[in-house]
Amino acid sequence: MTKLNIHFGYPKTGTTSLQNMLARSRKSLDAHRVLFPETIDNRHRVLQLIGSDGTNQNLNKRLNVSSSDERKSRIDSWVAGLAEVAADYDSVILSEETLATRAPEELAEIHSVLAPHFSEVHVYVGFRQHESFAISDYMQRVKATFNHASFRHYVRNLASKDFMLYSQVLERFDTIFGPENVHPIVYDAANSHDFNKNLLASMGVEAEWLETPTELYNKMPNIEVLFLKQFFNRRMEQMMKDFDGKANGAVHDAIIDALGTVVSAAKITLPTKADLLDSIPRNTKRQWDDDWTALQASLDSRS
Repeated sequence: MTKLNIHFGYPKTGTTSLQNMLARSRKSLDAHRVLFPETIDNRHRVLQLIGSDGTNQNLNKRLNVSSSDERKSRIDSWVAGLAEVAADYDSVILSEETLATRAPEELAEIHSVLAPHFSEVHVYVGFRQHESFAISDYMQRVKATFNHASFRHYVRNLASKDFMLYSQVLERFDTIFGPENVHPIVYDAANSHDFNKNLLASMGVEAEWLETPTELYNKMPNIEVLFLKQFFNRRMEQMMKDFDGKANGAVHDAIIDALGTVVSAAKITLPTKADLLDSIPRNTKRQWDDDWTALQASLDSRS
């Protein structure tokens, strides 16, 4: 039977560039008996259905399911088709970055659905330092949506999520998949390309098999521009409603471009990354620092 490698995320750990790289390299991987199955937006979104309660209406729409029966049928047919095709390969790579944030019972369901069809199931999880993760995720929401909540409010909500206790998440993966099958790696935002190459190398994928053009990387505008967009988002959202407009990704990109020109022309002083860090509540910072220390100790014990 074939070995299965599942990339679980986290989000904001170079996942977009990793998935784009794998999709762009599909033919080369195929020639080396590594399967990266066809995806939606270069992600294996069907995995989100496993263990799901079906309340994610956007996902249901994208995957064309509207009931629990349709969800089960879609999962069963997809897994059966995957197992059949995978029989001709040495290994399979699946990637869906939201899986790292799932509840324990949902992770266990993912394992129970996939494991019977493969000789081994290995899990790969990238952890990004809490503060860095929070800033990147917040800024992505500001960039791509009309999110206008303050960073402090966002952090308080984020800190209440179970998935932000990394050391406990790693224990959860070890319990479900077995510690010998769980491969955690620390993400370095300054060296995203090396992180992805190292992650794929641990799956047995050699660098020369991959196409890595620079346009695959997910670039974020200057933080000052995003601060200005956050300030205007509430007003822009209301304006779109007043004029019956629909804001897709192209609209948000156009807003970013326009605001970049404003920042440059007006020479206004805007908050910086340091200001964001200073706004994190002290108890949250202590919690995250303690958890990062615990995670590092766990990683060291695996060496």
